[in-house]
Amino acid sequence: MYYSVELGPERMRELIAGSRSATLLRPLLVALKQELWSTSRAMRTVIELPEEQLRRLADVCRREGVSRAEVIRRAVADYLDARHVRDSDDVFGLWRDRNLDGLQYERRRRREWP
Repeated sequence: MYYSVELGPERMRELIAGSRSATLLRPLLVALKQELWSTSRAMRTVIELPEEQLRRLADVCRREGVSRAEVIRRAVADYLDARHVRDSDDVFGLWRDRNLDGLQYERRRRREWP
């Protein structure tokens, strides 16, 4: 009788690394690491920060109990959210609740032009 268990590559890597046969399974572990790297949607990035920023970053990490990488990911997400450019889907129907004829509005605005 055979049993089939579906494991993701990350879990398989953990199981191999923790097994007594880890040295025999090293080629498989290397292949899994390559697979994880090629399918990962994250990318490592090297940045240079001044000492003052590193110190303050370490304070935040300690206070919140999270890694430096997590704090930087959150900071990048906040930065990008603050500068979000709306897609056309975001603005479609934006004026639907206004009791206004679009053509009349356009003509009125164009009369304001010099």
